Amino acid sequence: MRLPREFASDNTGPVHPAVLDALQAANSGPAVSYGDDPWTARLNDWFRAEFGSGTEAFPVWNGTGANVVALRAVTRPYYAVICTEHAHVQVDECGAPELLTGCKLIDLPSPDGKVTILTAVPDTGTGTHTLLQQIAAEVLTNSPDEIQVEIGDTETFENDAAPGGSKITAMSGQAVLAAAQELREKMISTAAALFGCPPGEVKLEKGRFTAARGAKNGLSFAEVARHAARENGYLRVRKSYQIKSRSPVAAFVAQIAEVKVDRETGLLTVRRIVTAHDVGTVINPLTHQGQIEGGVIQGLGYATMEEVVTEGGKVVTVNLGDYRIPCTMDLPELKTVLVEDPAGPGPFAAKQIGENGIIATAAAVANALEDAVGVRIFDLPLSAEKIYFALKSSRPAV
Repeated sequence: MRLPREFASDNTGPVHPAVLDALQAANSGPAVSYGDDPWTARLNDWFRAEFGSGTEAFPVWNGTGANVVALRAVTRPYYAVICTEHAHVQVDECGAPELLTGCKLIDLPSPDGKVTILTAVPDTGTGTHTLLQQIAAEVLTNSPDEIQVEIGDTETFENDAAPGGSKITAMSGQAVLAAAQELREKMISTAAALFGCPPGEVKLEKGRFTAARGAKNGLSFAEVARHAARENGYLRVRKSYQIKSRSPVAAFVAQIAEVKVDRETGLLTVRRIVTAHDVGTVINPLTHQGQIEGGVIQGLGYATMEEVVTEGGKVVTVNLGDYRIPCTMDLPELKTVLVEDPAGPGPFAAKQIGENGIIATAAAVANALEDAVGVRIFDLPLSAEKIYFALKSSRPAV
């Protein structure tokens, strides 16, 4: 069954896990009735016909195709044997944010050449400020430790896009990149004046400025900074970044879940999850992987245990004893496959990752459950009780 485009794409993390779970239930049944297994149907119909390489049918989705990401997930040797028996794959794509603005200031206020990034975006625990430090450090050839990040206020910034919607790297990162590049050019011009040569002859490497006509050992970043900031006591660059139209690049994710089901009790155990991501340049591998695994674990909780229970209009799951979330003992083996695609809309061709990990998990687990024991449950979470009664009845539990 081919899904209409408005259902097949253009959905992101906040609502998409629920929508995708329902769509996958609708998509799997017709595929089987037509004599095709759901995996083959997705490859032959959805992935190839709708996306292909990402350029024919819908030019807006350029870059790595969904089918490439899905195939990379299932062709890992570790999963080649079990993918048709107890595992299921789900693919989704996330677009870039629209019509938003990020604004950043970069200062050289101190005589030792320390760089300060002034931003309106807080670090919400995802490593935002570390990321901004790394972007500026890459351009200025300094260590990230030599760059500090401070939070501005309404006197500094009239407005900002704020965190959320997988836009921190794409927007704040681009604003910092532009500011750092302009600061670099200003510093090179100052160094050229000190060397007595054209700016084109000046090189900045490992925090030192050198030129063929200059001093043998060149000039340190701090020395050039002091000269550049002499007039005002500091050197400041202010840059904004605005997205005026939707990015032509999507980021795809494919997930495979392997489950074990006890037919006597209905107990569902998720044994392994493989998640494959179409990524651009990974700026910070540690936080990037943390975003992926954090999303998968949240998706696992949504699929298997998290449930708000009400009685008489009152929420009764009011603490973490009643409202369960995954703990270390609940986690399956997690595998990540990164499919590199140098076409991201962010700094250095980076792509968003924050929302992608959670989107496909519940659908993948529900599909794996159906593939393993033949029952499709339309109501999350996939509790043992629901599975037990579905197995004992002639119709799936609802």
